[in-house]
Amino acid sequence: MGSGFWMNCPKCKERYSFSFGAGFLTFTKNIERVVYYCPKCGNWENKEIKTGPTPEKSLKALEDFLEKGVPLPELLKKKRHFEICQKCKSRMKTMKDIDIDNLPILVCKKCNEKLKYDMAYCWD
Repeated sequence: MGSGFWMNCPKCKERYSFSFGAGFLTFTKNIERVVYYCPKCGNWENKEIKTGPTPEKSLKALEDFLEKGVPLPELLKKKRHFEICQKCKSRMKTMKDIDIDNLPILVCKKCNEKLKYDMAYCWD
């Protein structure tokens, strides 16, 4: 089950959802939702990232390794994901979960106003 939270713009009333983790459908496809944010300018992106090969490919590669000694493919090795901020070109950080007391400053995509926390939620 994934988690997330809503934030609102006090100026233009835009509402944004920030989602983390893997729900049932994304889990079966090895996709996870991640929030990247820029600590310098407050820009953010909520993206789905591929966390690895599908379960079928993983099992087949493991069987080949155990039975035939075939080296494990690069797909099975954990990869780091990071993003570069499109506004200021700084390296973005990853928000892995909700920490209401320590939310970074995030800004509205329309008017650049600082967003205000609204509520948390769980999703699947």
